[in-house]
Amino acid sequence: NVVLVEVKSRHPLGELANGTFGNVAIYDCVGNLIQRDIPIYQANSPTLYGFTWDARNLNKKYVYQGVYLAIVKVYDLYKVEYIFIVKIGIKTL
Repeated sequence: NVVLVEVKSRHPLGELANGTFGNVAIYDCVGNLIQRDIPIYQANSPTLYGFTWDARNLNKKYVYQGVYLAIVKVYDLYKVEYIFIVKIGIKTL
């Protein structure tokens, strides 16, 4: 069970010292922190990036079915920070 999220950019992002291009924090619909510091990596294009989340919380337990908010923080080549929100739906079978 892995969630793969694609992040597209009009311009190349700046690589951070740890080799990533930003990070993600996951929250539930009422604002509780579910997961943090998920790294964003570059894909096979200078403007295509992504991150994966194993749908587990900070206690390593699978989350419940529902909608979660991913707060994505990335940086451009001049280290200007950009923040945006992605909704992630989790459905259990």
